Amino acid sequence: MNINRFSTENLAPTEWHTDDQIKEIDMQLYFPSCYSHLAPVVNDISTLTNDVSKVGDGRLDAEGLKTLAGLFDKAANLTDGDTAKGLRLRSDAIRNGYSTKIIEELNLLNDALSFVGGNISSWYGKHVGGFATCFATCTNVELTQTCDSVLWCKDMLHDYIAGINSRLSMLEIPKYVACDLVFMSGEGASHPKHIAYFLPEDEGFKCSPIKKTHYFSNVHCAQINKISAELLSEFSKHDYYGIDIVTLGALGVLGHEYGHFITLPETNFRIVSQNDRWSSIMYQEIAADVFGFLILAEVWGPMKGFPLEQSCTYYLGELLRYANRGFGRFPDSDGMLFQLNYLLHFSALEISKDYTKIRITDPELVVAAMRSLARCIIESLLKNDIKLLRDFELNFGVKSGLTEQLSPFLAQLGKKGVPSLSYQTQGI
Repeated sequence: MNINRFSTENLAPTEWHTDDQIKEIDMQLYFPSCYSHLAPVVNDISTLTNDVSKVGDGRLDAEGLKTLAGLFDKAANLTDGDTAKGLRLRSDAIRNGYSTKIIEELNLLNDALSFVGGNISSWYGKHVGGFATCFATCTNVELTQTCDSVLWCKDMLHDYIAGINSRLSMLEIPKYVACDLVFMSGEGASHPKHIAYFLPEDEGFKCSPIKKTHYFSNVHCAQINKISAELLSEFSKHDYYGIDIVTLGALGVLGHEYGHFITLPETNFRIVSQNDRWSSIMYQEIAADVFGFLILAEVWGPMKGFPLEQSCTYYLGELLRYANRGFGRFPDSDGMLFQLNYLLHFSALEISKDYTKIRITDPELVVAAMRSLARCIIESLLKNDIKLLRDFELNFGVKSGLTEQLSPFLAQLGKKGVPSLSYQTQGI
């Protein structure tokens, strides 16, 4: 079945692309050899979550959750230290629900191997609710320390945000841990792949006073090197040569995280959500992208030795990868198309006359355009101005005249299947 993923007709959210539209790209996950004795239990977890995710509503029922908790206990009995303690705490949470005490104890752990499982949230637009998933990660200590190092300069960051608008404030973001994914099963192993989970919110505990972001560095880097790099190669003259993508990618996602927590005193996303939930999430993702890019390009990038051109190249690759997923399936992707239109309208990006290439005209102009878009976001989304949001979407969204002008370029993107990673796990 060949469906034009860039059609503006029938934009109601649908299941993601069918298997024949997806171009799978293998990615190796490496389960630690020192935990190979857990393989039989991990395989039982994989069977349980994979089977449940493919039938009915895709959710673990009470009996399924009880079975998963028992498997976590079994794994805990085969190991020791904080890894065992973490498994037992999560088993308790699966059986009885999270408590603040459990979350506090989990956040104090230094577990070499961390498991998360249950009915975990997926992409908005693909599903609503949580679905059978389990994953395991190993903390990337060095990369986490690099990310922590930029957080020591919070005064500089607050001054920068105040320079955009003196009324902006920045809330405290959740703990951010860069890690490598070593195992994934259930809905989380389907398409497209997640590069982060927000815990325990994604596990269903929405009002936790303590939160943590699990950022999958190895998955994100694979998406950049295997998908974004190919898109840049085919549809631009930019590339990642000489760029430390591991560090830049981690800081880029951290900046996006910060972008979600920049608000005005009157900001109330519920007002926009009650009017149009899809549009609300799309604009929140645009805000996170825009503020995150500016923080990366003008604060952390210079601090860590990344020239502005490299931050812009990274951003263009991410923009192409998300926009390439098509219209109307994810607010994230529709938001990236909005940004693409805005940057083209601002002449910060340019499409070749034959509509086969896109290029950054001037990195400084990209920053100027993003600062302009940030001001638009402040005046509309952060001030709860629904009419202004509608006007912006008409001018720059998927149904805008700018999108119609871009259609020959999108047609070039649409000639190939949608690339997506396919996990191949070694060691279990």
